[in-house]
Amino acid sequence: MKKKLLITLAAGALMLTSAAAGAYGATNLQAIKANLNLGLKFKVDGKDWTPKDASGKNVYAITYNGTTYLPIRTAGDALGVEVGWDGKNNTVWLGEGASAVEAGQKPTEAVGFSRKNPAPLNTKVKFDYDEFSGKYTAEATITESIRGEEAWEMVYDANMFNEAPPEGYEYLLVKINFKVLKNIIEDKAVQVSYYDFDLVSSSGKDYAKESIVTPEPEFNVSLYEGASDEGWAAYLVEKGDTPVLAFGRDYDGTGGIWFKVQ
Repeated sequence: MKKKLLITLAAGALMLTSAAAGAYGATNLQAIKANLNLGLKFKVDGKDWTPKDASGKNVYAITYNGTTYLPIRTAGDALGVEVGWDGKNNTVWLGEGASAVEAGQKPTEAVGFSRKNPAPLNTKVKFDYDEFSGKYTAEATITESIRGEEAWEMVYDANMFNEAPPEGYEYLLVKINFKVLKNIIEDKAVQVSYYDFDLVSSSGKDYAKESIVTPEPEFNVSLYEGASDEGWAAYLVEKGDTPVLAFGRDYDGTGGIWFKVQ
């Protein structure tokens, strides 16, 4: 999961929007003479790229003292990084937590971004993900959840050699929808499966990943930018437990996005 990066605004803050500049007052602004660089061309990952604002109009870089500046939100869009403006603290947020901050929330208060505040069923969670082979922006949703006898029947129908749940446990089936909104490497496919989603008990313990033949369609997909798919994941859970599902946690269990499963 992409790490948070805070940048406290200085004179370069004039590269934000005019609304943002006004939010922290003219006392922090310093007048300079700069030039719009109308002839500058850009390439992102080797491909031509034209900076545009939220309305789709072309924007141009500014050259000042030999350095080229672009609006930070425009650059963030090109690199697949969320940008948020915290006017109260005069801070730009890049990456994880940016959208929450812009909405006036603390990052950990945003639905789906902490174990204590998992996203309810059928709630889309948009996030940036940074894996060893690349970065992408995606949207994930838990669209359906089935447990108990009905789940066991579906698991048995999927493969008669699936074992009945042990005493005190039952099957839980979760349908995951996943969409790749933007990939920093446009022609690279994102590989994601049910194995990337970890089930955590209400007491805070990870459930073991069991060898279960999952009902079709199984959630195991390869998605290019703009593509989406959904499928089932199967788990064994303790009866009466209300676990949550996590994706993209760091090695120490922090971060990630979180979902309710019932």
